[in-house]
Amino acid sequence: TGGDGAGSSGGAAGGGAFAAAAGAVHGPATSASLAIFDRSTIDFRNSVLSQAEGDVSSIGWDMQDVLLRLGAETGEYLTHIIMELCDAGTLQSAISRGTFGGSKETSEDRAKCRSMLKAAREISSGLQHLHSLGIIHGDLKPGNVLLKKDASAKTGFIAKVSDFGLARRSAPDERVAAQSGPLLGTLVYAAPEAMRGSLLRSSDVYSFGVMLWQMCSGRQPFADMHPAAVLYGKQTGSLSLAWPPGVYSPIRKLGELCMEVDPSARPNFDQVCKALQQIEARLKRVRLIPPADAMPAGGPSGARPVIYELMPDPELI
Repeated sequence: TGGDGAGSSGGAAGGGAFAAAAGAVHGPATSASLAIFDRSTIDFRNSVLSQAEGDVSSIGWDMQDVLLRLGAETGEYLTHIIMELCDAGTLQSAISRGTFGGSKETSEDRAKCRSMLKAAREISSGLQHLHSLGIIHGDLKPGNVLLKKDASAKTGFIAKVSDFGLARRSAPDERVAAQSGPLLGTLVYAAPEAMRGSLLRSSDVYSFGVMLWQMCSGRQPFADMHPAAVLYGKQTGSLSLAWPPGVYSPIRKLGELCMEVDPSARPNFDQVCKALQQIEARLKRVRLIPPADAMPAGGPSGARPVIYELMPDPELI
């Protein structure tokens, strides 16, 4: 697990809706986090361990972009799960710090955009792996993506998908039976069909699209709306997010596809990963040059440079 600050041995490392977490050391060189559950009923302990050792343990814990689980154990009063320690906070904290952006207008803009695309690609890669195993995350949001320090990464961290409390296996038709209550996931990130208690693999894609918008804008989605209005808008399919001006058009187009009201119109994560790779490659070939008509014989003027495109827009899907 992780928190919005660096974890240390024996110190607090964050927490979630069901558990507190503390930093620890697992083995001679592995940093770990201990999630402690204070609900000690037999049913709760069994459900936690069934998920930790059963469905979710098959995710493939050696995946770089999915949180590593190191062990789990139940006790008379406490249940704990030992997980990889992510010591660079959450994606939410990085968004709040202004780490990301979606524009390419200046060198600083493009650096933030590249950081955003790298994190988005890591998240989509983790979801691609989950979906390949028939597992739906069910609650994808910036607070459930942890960042692990990595000196070899240009951003200084790797993004890892975490918190599988609502994860479910998809049925052959990719549909999961309605749960108790109408809402699955977190309201502002949940797909319209999740409002009706139906969870699909494409529901994760919708949530990813909302996250992509948030990483580009730096704002909370639907922050100026009452929750009841958000719920109604999603249920009726009348709610959408307005992209900030200046967001790189291929990124905006991908986000809009991910947030289509019709689940069948959304791309899958194989397509999302491919699109993000294409956008990253294109952004590397973008540079600034001064306008030709602003270049007098005496040298460049103080006119603002323009973007020079070296390759065409990618076909996203």
